[in-house]
Amino acid sequence: MRRRAQQGFTLLELLVAVAILGVVMSMIYATFYRTIASKEYVERGNDIYSMARIAMERMGRELGMAFLSDAEEERNFTLFLGENHELEDYPADSLTFTSVSHQQYLLNVRESDQNELSYYVAEESETGVRALMYREDVVIDQDNTEGGAVYELCENILGIDFMYYDGEEWKEEWDSREAEEPEQRLPKAVQITLILQGPDNQEMIFQTKSIVTMAQ
Repeated sequence: MRRRAQQGFTLLELLVAVAILGVVMSMIYATFYRTIASKEYVERGNDIYSMARIAMERMGRELGMAFLSDAEEERNFTLFLGENHELEDYPADSLTFTSVSHQQYLLNVRESDQNELSYYVAEESETGVRALMYREDVVIDQDNTEGGAVYELCENILGIDFMYYDGEEWKEEWDSREAEEPEQRLPKAVQITLILQGPDNQEMIFQTKSIVTMAQ
């Protein structure tokens, strides 16, 4: 009995098989790439939300503990100054005030809970990238706008806007030195609007209000 000759794949069959394999691998790669891209997008969004939440919570807490001295000899050493600025169609406000929000981390250091604080926007001249800067001076002196240590509180921001409530209306600026009555030196509340650049370069807006306890 004669054995049937074994037959292999033809060249056409091999080309078809390779083509099908290529299509399948392309689909797998595309799915894998989209999964990785989606994961990175979500992680970047989560990082932005986390960074904004930490910055807003810190500013809200410190503003809630803002104070101005009632003592005549110390009055010139405390300040609440909110200035309205813009940077390429975005708000770039600055705020300087005295607070009782300092936390002492080192033992045997002569520090109280009082401090000078500033928030302002700084822009990198070469890249144009903006950051929300934070200045703290644990020694309250006659110049409340300088001194102390400066940190980056929030990176890659588009802008920040502060609004101040006097009990009747919201104002864009505030200067405690111009108040006619002592009870008008501090705002009742401060509204913070932080604008960040999202993963797709879209605007991400975060907003909160802080009640100034010592103004109530």
